[in-house]
Amino acid sequence: MSSNIDSETSIQYAEFSPPVLRKKRKGVRPSLSTLVDQCRKSLKESEWYKQCEEILLESIPFDRPFEIICLGLGSPSSSAISRVQYCFLLNLCDHKPVKVSLYDPVFTEEDCGLFEEHELPVSPALTNGAAHLTVYFMPHCDMELYEQVLKVNGCEQRIRNLVLIGNRLEDYVENKPTRELQLNAPHILSIVTTLTSKPLPLSEAWPAAFNNTAVQFLSVGADS
Repeated sequence: MSSNIDSETSIQYAEFSPPVLRKKRKGVRPSLSTLVDQCRKSLKESEWYKQCEEILLESIPFDRPFEIICLGLGSPSSSAISRVQYCFLLNLCDHKPVKVSLYDPVFTEEDCGLFEEHELPVSPALTNGAAHLTVYFMPHCDMELYEQVLKVNGCEQRIRNLVLIGNRLEDYVENKPTRELQLNAPHILSIVTTLTSKPLPLSEAWPAAFNNTAVQFLSVGADS
């Protein structure tokens, strides 16, 4: 047998080079915009949000012009709870072009960049009441901030222009001593019996973000 190998039919082997192993990148978080987009989509497709939408459409007169003021949101870049609450707010805005402003002293530079992407201004702290229909979006704020909102909207016309999405105010009256409320939350104490309160359903996916949250507004025919 000939030991000669035809050079035209021989198999050519490339020189072997061992693969270069790349270090895995640990702890790389998607951008805040990506996280918000993903959360917003998941929220909007949930059966829970569809139930909330029905309550919102029943409670907010979308046929009238109104604005939304968001207070005490927390930091969407630092908190998953704040992030899903922000997505709830964005989805609410899908129903109608509406002016929205936000304020919380804990907002970070990254948060403000996100708000700028969505063309939502960060406004100064609460100073004036609602001259026209205003939805206050305030999930899980302190009692004192709810009291401040009611105080600056103290006159009857302004109270009638107010829709509050936040902690169920009646719970404060039920769980705190009357003397403490008289001292620290007199406006909550005086108005709570005249409010219509429509609690949002419990959320299995986001229990800590929306527990004890209700849509509240002055009952028709109530005296402020």
